[in-house]
Amino acid sequence: MIWISVCLVLVLVPEEVKCTNNGCNKTMMYEGIIPPGYQKVEPPVSKDGQFNVFISIQLYDVYGLNEETMDFFLHLYIFHVWEDSRLMLDCLTLKRPVKLPDYLIDQIWKPDIYFENSKAGSLFTTTFPNTNLKILQDSSVFLTARYLQHVSCPMYLRYYPMDVQSCQLRTGLYSFPDDVVQLRWTGESRGRYDWIPGVKIVGDVELPEYRLVKLETTTEVTAWSTGNYSSLVVRFIFARHLTAYLVNTYIPSSLVVVMSWLTFWLDIHAVPARITLGVTSLLTLVTQVVQSRSTIPPVGYVNALDIWLFVCLNIVFATLIEYAIAYTIRLKTKPNKIGINPMAVKYFGNFDKQKNPGKNDQNIITNLTKTSPTQAWTNPKTGHANQITDKQSTRNVSKVDLFSRIIFPVCFASFMIVYWIYYMYDY
Repeated sequence: MIWISVCLVLVLVPEEVKCTNNGCNKTMMYEGIIPPGYQKVEPPVSKDGQFNVFISIQLYDVYGLNEETMDFFLHLYIFHVWEDSRLMLDCLTLKRPVKLPDYLIDQIWKPDIYFENSKAGSLFTTTFPNTNLKILQDSSVFLTARYLQHVSCPMYLRYYPMDVQSCQLRTGLYSFPDDVVQLRWTGESRGRYDWIPGVKIVGDVELPEYRLVKLETTTEVTAWSTGNYSSLVVRFIFARHLTAYLVNTYIPSSLVVVMSWLTFWLDIHAVPARITLGVTSLLTLVTQVVQSRSTIPPVGYVNALDIWLFVCLNIVFATLIEYAIAYTIRLKTKPNKIGINPMAVKYFGNFDKQKNPGKNDQNIITNLTKTSPTQAWTNPKTGHANQITDKQSTRNVSKVDLFSRIIFPVCFASFMIVYWIYYMYDY
C-alpha cells in the first residue's frame, strides 16, 4: 500500500515539484528555497575561488541624442545570470525555467548593478514593477529588469557636421571589487551562456539626425582605493546624416561665392552694381555663420563647418578688395576729369595759334568736348590718328578682372577638393 501511494503522488504532482525524502510539497517548495541562516548581503562562494555574474543587455530603443546637452536616452532590458549554490532547489524539476515569486527577489543575494555614466534613470513600474526572477535548467539564477536611462555622452565636435560620435553605457558593481565578484558579458561565458547575446537591439533604431553605425562591447577595469572594479562598456557609434547640411548650408554658401564672381564681368564704372553684389553676398554668409553657431554648444575650437564658412566669407571679401584695386588702377591712369587727351589739346592749341594768333584756347577745348570720346583725332605734326579715350587704363583694368576670373575659381575648387577629402576620410 505504501508503494502504491508513492506512485499515485508521483503521477498527480506537477513537473515543477519533485517529491524527495526531505518532505517537499507544493505549498512549501518556494519557502524552502532559502535555507535558514541565508545572508543576502554576502555573495555566493564559488568553488574555484572566482565568482562571476554574467550580464546581457537588450536595447529596445535609442533616442534623443543631442549635441547641445551631450546626452541620449536608452530603453533597455538587462539580464543577470549567476549561480547561488546556497539555494535549496531540490524541490524543483528544472525541465524549463521556473519563475519564482516576486517576494523572493528581496530575499536572495543580487548583484548591485548600477550605470556609471547615467544622469538619471528609472525602473518601469507600469503596470507593475518590471522585474522577473527565474531558475534556469542548470540551476542558475536569472534576473531581468526593464529600465529607462538618461545617459551622458561627451561629444567631440571638431569635425561637425561630418562627425562620428562614440557614446558609452557603462555598467558596474557598486559594492564588490573583482576579487569578490567579477562582471562578464554572456558572450564571454565560453559556451555556458553563449545562447544569450551580450548586446542585442530589438527592432530598428531610427534617429532624426544620426544613424547607428555599430555596437561594440568591451570590459574595462578601474582601480579604486578599495580594489579593482570591472565595468562592462557598450559603445554606440553614431554618424551624423549629412544631407540636410548639404542642402541648407554647403550648396547655398557655394552659390553665394559663385554669385560674387559676377562682378568680374561687370564694367569698371558700374560702381553701385559691383559694390551691392559684393556686400549682399558678404551679409548672406555672415547670417549663415550666425545660424550655424546657434545649433551647437559654445565649444572653444572651430569645427569643419566654421572653416568652410570662414573660407567662403574671405573669398567674397576678396572680390570687394579686387574691385577696389581695379578701380584704383583706373583712377591713377585717368588723364583728366573731362576725359580729353591732353596731347590733343597741346597739338590742336599750337596748331590753332599759328593760324589764328590771339584766339582764346578755351574755344579749342570747347570744340574738343563736343567730339565723342571714342572719336579719333589727327596729329597735325605726324598725321597719325589717335583715340581721345584712355586705352592704357582700359587695358590695365581688363588684366585685373581677367586674372580674377581664373584665379578665384581655381582657388575655391582646390579648397573644396582638399576640404572634402580630409573630412570625409574617416566619415
